Amino acid sequence: MNVRSFIAVLSAGVLMLCCKPSSMEFFASEPDGSGRWSFTLDMSDSTSVSDIYLLLSLGCDDQSFAALKGVPLDMEWVSPDSLLFSEKVWMGTEMLRGRSDFEKHLYAPYRTGIVPRTKGIWTLHVKPDTGGAADILGVGIKYGSR
Repeated sequence: MNVRSFIAVLSAGVLMLCCKPSSMEFFASEPDGSGRWSFTLDMSDSTSVSDIYLLLSLGCDDQSFAALKGVPLDMEWVSPDSLLFSEKVWMGTEMLRGRSDFEKHLYAPYRTGIVPRTKGIWTLHVKPDTGGAADILGVGIKYGSR
């Protein structure tokens, strides 16, 4: 391999190390003081379209899970300019992606094709409510750009 080829390969490798990953995953096992799980998302790239998936880990046995038809989640977004946007979404038990005798893991798309109107750092607060039928062991998100 000549020197020019070596430098070209080395430069390509260094550039790849500087690239931002196409997706990131966050998981929190403890809520904040108001019972919400909070995530900070960098939506500064004006050219990207993003997708967000939710993971909900529940502590319950099979009988309790069978009685649970789904989990409502209060979603609150805080924009970089401190505007609040909120909605309630439903995560059905058919979104089950992993289980053991006393843990169940739901995974589902939350929003796809997101192009935020305001670029910058956003905060997403998630507050699930099982109505006492299951313990919330944690909440996670997968955030990625296309």
